[in-house]
Amino acid sequence: MIWNGCANAHQAISMAGNEDKPRVFAEQVDLWRDRLIGLQEALIIDRLLPLITKYRISSNEQIWLFQACHESWRPVSDGYVDWFTVAIRGELYGAAPWLIPEWAWRLRGAPRDVVRLDVAPSGKASSLFHSLAGTLQRDLMMHRKEAIAKAFLAGKARGSSTEDRGGERLQTQTNLAPQAKEEVRVKTPASAASHPRPANDNNSDQRDPIPDSGARHSSAPLSEFDATVGKLMVEARTMCLPKHLPKTEILKIAALLDDKGFPLRTNLEREAARTNAEYNQRHPMSAIKNWRTATAHPLFRRAVRKRFSRAEEKYKKMAPSVIASSAGTPRPTI
Repeated sequence: MIWNGCANAHQAISMAGNEDKPRVFAEQVDLWRDRLIGLQEALIIDRLLPLITKYRISSNEQIWLFQACHESWRPVSDGYVDWFTVAIRGELYGAAPWLIPEWAWRLRGAPRDVVRLDVAPSGKASSLFHSLAGTLQRDLMMHRKEAIAKAFLAGKARGSSTEDRGGERLQTQTNLAPQAKEEVRVKTPASAASHPRPANDNNSDQRDPIPDSGARHSSAPLSEFDATVGKLMVEARTMCLPKHLPKTEILKIAALLDDKGFPLRTNLEREAARTNAEYNQRHPMSAIKNWRTATAHPLFRRAVRKRFSRAEEKYKKMAPSVIASSAGTPRPTI
C-alpha cells in the first residue's frame, strides 16, 4: 500500500508541463490519501474495534483505540517520505539525491523559506519530503479521529437497539420513521397544508417564532435533514447533561450525515453556504465539501453547530407523540 501508485504518480507528473506539475501531483496525492483513509478505517472498524469486546477493555476505550491504531499504523507512516521521494524524483537513491525540481517547492505543504536558507542541498531535500509527509500525516490523523468516533457511534447504536425504552425499541436508523412522517402529515392543519413550507427550509431567518399554541407543534412536515439531525441532537442530550454538546457528539452526527449522503452546502444556513462556496473557490485543493471536514475547520465549526441547533429546534416543535416514537425516551430538562 505504501508503494501503491508512487511510480505511476511520477510518470503522470513527468508527462505534464511545468505549470501543471503541481496540480497533477496534488491529484495523485489525493488518490493515494483516499486509499490510505480507506485502509485506516478498515483497520479501526474491522481489526481493532472487535478487540475491545474480545478482551473486555472497559476503561478509556477511545483512547486505547487511538493508541492502538497509532502503533499499528506506524509501518505505514514510516513510508510516507519514501513515497513522496519516488513520486517527485522517480527514485529513492541516485547520483544526486538532493536535486529537487523547481516546481516541487510550490507544492502545498512545502517549506517556503528553506530554499533561501544557507543549508546543505541534502538538508533542503529532506526538509521538503518531511514537510509533505507531515501535511499528509495531519490530514490522516483528522480522518482517524473521525473514523474512531463513527465506529463508537455505530457500536453504541447496535448495542442500544436491543434495549426496550418505554415499551418501544430505540430506532437505530437516523431517518424519521415513515409512520412518523405520515402522522405529521395527518396532524397538519388545513391552513398550513394550503401554504406548505419548503421541504428544505435552510435559508429562512435564523430565529424561529415561538409557537403560541399546541396546534402549532405540527404546522408543517420536517425536511429529512431536519428530522435526522433533530432526532440525533435530542438523543445526544439524553446522554450529555451540559447544554453545550461536546465536540465529539457533534462530530458523530456529522459522520452520520456524510454516510447518509446529506450535502453540506445546500443544508447550511444561507450566509454559511455562501462562505463555504467562496472558500472552496479560493482553496480548490483543500475544499470543504462534507460535514466532518466542516466540523473540524475553525471557519465552519460554529456554523455547523448553529445549523444542528436549528434542526433540533424545529424537531422539538413537532407533535409530542411523533417525538416520543422517534426519540425513544424523554429528554431530561436542561
